[in-house]
Amino acid sequence: PEAEPPDDATLGRRLDVQMMGKAALMSERAVTDIWMQFLPTLTAVWNGSATSNTGFSGENFSWRAMLSLEWNVFSGGIRFAQADEARSKVREARYNQDAALLQARAEVESARQAILDARRTLGSGERLEALAARNRDLVRTQYELGVADQTLLLDSDREHLNARIQVIQARLRLTLATLSWSKSVGAFLEVVDRL
Repeated sequence: PEAEPPDDATLGRRLDVQMMGKAALMSERAVTDIWMQFLPTLTAVWNGSATSNTGFSGENFSWRAMLSLEWNVFSGGIRFAQADEARSKVREARYNQDAALLQARAEVESARQAILDARRTLGSGERLEALAARNRDLVRTQYELGVADQTLLLDSDREHLNARIQVIQARLRLTLATLSWSKSVGAFLEVVDRL
């Protein structure tokens, strides 16, 4: 991972941040919808009919067209109250979006620290394994020369195996920390696809 924290565009790939952005957009549209209720409504209707009875007009076919304009100028102030409520929902949605971004940044930083810690642990584990292997080789040479007993040889083998296990565990922690970092920046599915 990079040393610099990701920008908002990178964190925008996260599904939770995208969801909060869409919620903010929907709440903004709700405010627009309320203000649109102040505009008049124009309705047009056309109706045609055919009959075998000619009636008073002497025509078998007739049609009628209606055009109506409705305008509710006063609704008792309910639209203003709805607009105030919708604006407060916009503020809430923006706050939630900012909170999701802050949470994402915190997760990225935590994952980055976990990677750094895992790298340090892996480095010290590899050095410990090298020392344990060197010690095992020295004890084996001493055993072959008859200076060391079998118990000391078995202890050095056990210590070397423990050091190797620690290295394997450190590599696993580094891999898991890297996956956690990828998830925190919203790139987890891309990493899984590459595996």
